[in-house]
Amino acid sequence: APSGVSVGIADALVVVNATPTDAVLNVAQVGPAGTVSISGLDAVTVPGGGTALLAMPVGVTSGEVIVTSTQPIAVQRLLNRGHDLVGRAAAPMIPHLPMPQVGE
Repeated sequence: APSGVSVGIADALVVVNATPTDAVLNVAQVGPAGTVSISGLDAVTVPGGGTALLAMPVGVTSGEVIVTSTQPIAVQRLLNRGHDLVGRAAAPMIPHLPMPQVGE
């Protein structure tokens, strides 16, 4: 799947919180200035056992984004297919868990 997100659709990111505890997440954009939180997506609460549909605000580039959360979550990107193709493509975001330090 292509990298990044599709801008201008209501459910560019689908977030699922399977834990019983509310998750507070931050969506950040990666660019020349480093990682910068996206305005309006910097403190999104997803209730325990809930789902959130997130739109990428106009003005956000379609490049790489990073989603961080206070609870384990699953995130799926819904992407425009481009080239005048009908429909959209779904692609999971790749999870990143802290790696143990060598020698632990």
